[in-house]
Amino acid sequence: MCYWVGTKKVREIIKKRKESNIWDNIDQAFYDTFIARTDKEFMEQYIAIGKGKPTLTTLHKENGQLAFENMQWTLPYSYTDKTGKAITRELQNSTCERVFFQHKDQIYSKRCLVPIDGYVEYHHFSGETYPHYIYPKDENEYFLAAGNLRLWN
Repeated sequence: MCYWVGTKKVREIIKKRKESNIWDNIDQAFYDTFIARTDKEFMEQYIAIGKGKPTLTTLHKENGQLAFENMQWTLPYSYTDKTGKAITRELQNSTCERVFFQHKDQIYSKRCLVPIDGYVEYHHFSGETYPHYIYPKDENEYFLAAGNLRLWN
């Protein structure tokens, strides 16, 4: 997932999907958690920036059931460098080529989805940077970005 994502429109998209009978298990879980009930807050943000470590709503399986949790956007991890020194860092973004190598134990067992209505990608050309907001073509759709979760007690 990139560093800039939007979640502000997801709730309205889910409501439209219910009215239009465009419905699936994820939509149902979202509706039951955030629209039918009011005790859990969906983290709506026009733009969430990864480096700011925002709280985003994620979807994962808990005891075989789909569950939504609000989680901070960062993955702390530790490793030992060539000199034997222990280093702790935080991961906000990665490519599949790196993350499957560096965090393979967590990737295979701790996956989640992040419902977003769009994200920003940057194009670099001739020394200039151009932002592009990527969003679904159909206004009744949203993206589910892949994530890696780590639950804290």
